[in-house]
Amino acid sequence: MRISLPIFFPVLIFLAHPALAQDEMFQRMEVPASINGKNLKYAFAGGLNNAQFSSADLNNDGIQDLVVFDRAGNVVLTFLNDGTIGVNGYTYAPEYACNFPKLVDYALMRDYNQDGAADIFCASLQDGSQEMQVFRGYYENNMLKFTPFKFYYPICPACDPYLIWYPSNQPGFL
Repeated sequence: MRISLPIFFPVLIFLAHPALAQDEMFQRMEVPASINGKNLKYAFAGGLNNAQFSSADLNNDGIQDLVVFDRAGNVVLTFLNDGTIGVNGYTYAPEYACNFPKLVDYALMRDYNQDGAADIFCASLQDGSQEMQVFRGYYENNMLKFTPFKFYYPICPACDPYLIWYPSNQPGFL
């Protein structure tokens, strides 16, 4: 069987072209859901099995938002604070979750270096490791993003190996 080169190469180029059907990580869907006539506010946010809650300013507006880390599935859910005083109102905002690094086992958010952006303390991604991993938070286009942070251990035989030294003017508490 002979394949003509003028036909083969255009077909090969067409088949090798990547599919761009899913160019957005999250797409907001406004589909109403209700049970017994009562509207469900976060019906499509997903269920929580073993959640840890932290507060962080996700959109750099000066208001603490809600970050939920579900340890059962290692899933991050982000909610923006509506900013109403005295009312607990949050809006599900999955577009902020894509800025988080891969997290496992546990995740706590604290601003330990007092730069105004929350940092993440989590378990190491290495299998069997008991180490802690830290991601330093920073703002880019008013969105909270993260970069890995390297701790410096003291090099001294008389020093306690469990002490962690980090640059700070004041000692911080987690």
